[in-house]
Amino acid sequence: MHKKQILNGVTMIHNGVSRKRFLSVFSIVNLFFLGCGALSPESTETKYTVTYDGNGNDGGVPPSPQTVDHEGGSITLDSNTFKMVRTGFIFVGWNTEANGKGTSYTEGSTYNVYSNVTLYAEWIPKWVDNGTTLIDPDGNTYNTVVIGKQRWTVENLRTTRYADCTPIYYELKFQWGRYSSPAFTMMDYTKPDEGTLYNYYAVSNTNTKSIAPPGWRVPTDFDWTTLQDYLITNGYNWDGSKSGNKIAKSLAAKTEWDTAVFFGGGIIGDDLSKNNRSGFTALPHGAIQSGGLDFPDRYRGAYWWSSTQSGSGNAY
Repeated sequence: MHKKQILNGVTMIHNGVSRKRFLSVFSIVNLFFLGCGALSPESTETKYTVTYDGNGNDGGVPPSPQTVDHEGGSITLDSNTFKMVRTGFIFVGWNTEANGKGTSYTEGSTYNVYSNVTLYAEWIPKWVDNGTTLIDPDGNTYNTVVIGKQRWTVENLRTTRYADCTPIYYELKFQWGRYSSPAFTMMDYTKPDEGTLYNYYAVSNTNTKSIAPPGWRVPTDFDWTTLQDYLITNGYNWDGSKSGNKIAKSLAAKTEWDTAVFFGGGIIGDDLSKNNRSGFTALPHGAIQSGGLDFPDRYRGAYWWSSTQSGSGNAY
């Protein structure tokens, strides 16, 4: 049976002018009155060429060079006409440096030419699934765990790119909630492992682009319910029972949870060594409110998106 895999978190002619000679008196008179202004010399401006470099491509060929006949002339950058490919990578555009640290340009964009220049193909690594780990286009590694018939990522998602390697819009933390299109922000730049925060537009199944790699998805409400039911019926409640929802301690990581708060048996912060029997490794990184305000239960709670919408303007 085919296994659905679940993504946790959330857890790129010169037109010659022909001249005919007329030997009539009328033509001679015209030339006489126009004087030398009608006989301008040919332009001596330098022509500039944009050359394309495949930058490691192992299939297809780079586009043909493009030339302008004056400084500042504009061209439309080639859209990988000859279908260059590079194993394990996706073409996202052109860059002024081979290492990708120069200025990036998307294919088909306008480029003003002021000198002879070489533009290098910009390649972004594809997602890699090694069976037990995933590596995203930014180079982040995610361990995975199988729970029942589902496979989940252990770490929270941190990618800044969609599965096709195009970038997700970055929204400043203090502006969070003002943007009504797919976006991400960071909770704490000093702790990148805490994950990247995405708005619902980014994770929704109505988004035409996926933040999950092929074969994976942002979990639906049904996926979360399936996980919950499996843990309950298989004795993952903190007290070993198989009814009622008491699975939080089995999901929570053994680190970072606040140990100073106790409200009774089964509390996550009570003896962290008994946490995480499921291997899910939930960390208490809280969430974010509009305007960039952290929820007050950071280190005491964890939240993840579902791609399932719940009414108008809400999601699970």
